[in-house]
Amino acid sequence: MSSKSTQRRPRRWDSSVPPADRWCARLTTPTSRPMEKKSARLSIAPLRRYPQAVALLAGWHQSQERQPGGVAVRRAYEQKLRDHLHPGAVPQTFVACAGGEVIGSVSLVLYRRRTAPAATPWLANLFVREDWRQRGVGATMVRFVQEYARRQEVDRLYLVTTDRAPFYRRRGWEVVRRACWRGRAVDIMSVNL
Repeated sequence: MSSKSTQRRPRRWDSSVPPADRWCARLTTPTSRPMEKKSARLSIAPLRRYPQAVALLAGWHQSQERQPGGVAVRRAYEQKLRDHLHPGAVPQTFVACAGGEVIGSVSLVLYRRRTAPAATPWLANLFVREDWRQRGVGATMVRFVQEYARRQEVDRLYLVTTDRAPFYRRRGWEVVRRACWRGRAVDIMSVNL
């Protein structure tokens, strides 16, 4: 009987590879469906590894923002996402995949607040496909972006949410203020890294 080693060698990182490509998450997330004991292998990587997902993510972002407008609005979302395909640190969109399918995304972007002298990093566009919700995928992507931002020497992140403040509070985020944004009441939240 022959035995084969199942251990993997540690991957050596090439310093010429952009930081987001060097650092990506691979973990096992238990599913929350009743009577299902399987686990799904979740990976999170920069959008530039999945450029074919730009149109899909643009559709998600458009529906999440509740933006009508059809093709013109969709193209605008696609163009914004194409700006995230470059190897720089920010803006950056990360894609969550499981079983070879794109199941979610989250972005790290720079916004300039009226009260701030410079642009600040914001977590944006967190989206998990409906059939993958309530399984920890969103929480994992939030942790992933926080760690990525920390590695980029960001000390504080912000976000805007219309209805998910409790989700973020459970993860250490605090409401900075309530505001009206794009005609909707929102919570502006932040977290220290």
